[in-house]
Order: sequence, then structure tokens, then C-alpha cells
Amino acid sequence: MLWKLQKKIPQILNDLIAINKERILDYQQAIEAASNVNKELFTTYSRLINQSLTFNEELKKLIYLHNGELNHTNNYSEIYNNWVQERAATPTTDYTKLQSCEHYRKITLKAYNSILNNIQLDFYTKEIITQHTEAL
Repeated sequence: MLWKLQKKIPQILNDLIAINKERILDYQQAIEAASNVNKELFTTYSRLINQSLTFNEELKKLIYLHNGELNHTNNYSEIYNNWVQERAATPTTDYTKLQSCEHYRKITLKAYNSILNNIQLDFYTKEIITQHTEAL
């Protein structure tokens, strides 16, 4: 049982990396879509892009600590797949880019909380994921 769990953790961490990559794209698109985006919004989106980049670097280190490998395929687990389904259900035509980004943040937070509440993690991994959750 513990061996299966240890093999599952890198996969879950890879899911979080994929989610953060999508967040980066969303914020980049939000910046590009608003050609006259105000400076405060530009600063916020840029900060969130950097946050996701930092999260991914930390998650990569955790994957290696768990003797895992980075996922270079599109083979993800339930965490990422559920996130994608919720994201796809977002009514983008009725949402402004800002509202979409906020909605995506909420479903990202849901994915992080799902891991914290349903997966048995070692102390260090749980601490990093908790820090990410609190920062979201």
C-alpha cells in the first residue's frame, strides 16, 4: 500500500505542475487580451505568473525527492482531469477575463485542497502544498 502511494505522489505533483502551466497561460492571455490593461492589473497578473513558475519549481524538486520523473506526456491523473473538466465548464462568453482568472483560481484551490484532504503525504510535501494553497 505505501509503495503504491509513493508511486502516486509524483503523478499528483505532475498534475499540479500541469495546472500551474495552464494558470500561466491564462494570465498571459489575460494580459494580451487587455491591450489597455491598467498597471495594477498587469502587475497582479505578472505576480500570479511568477507565483505559478515558483510553485512549479518547488513541485519539480518534490517529484525528484519522491524518486519520480517529470511528466512529458499528456497522461495525467484524476486531479488534473477533474480540474480540466471544471475549467471547460466555465461559461467564458459571460465572463470577463478577470472573472475567468478568478474562477480558475478557485478550481485550482479546489484541486490543491483535494490533495491535502484525500492523499496521505509526507510532512515536507504536505507543507509545500499547504503553502501553495494558502498563497492561492
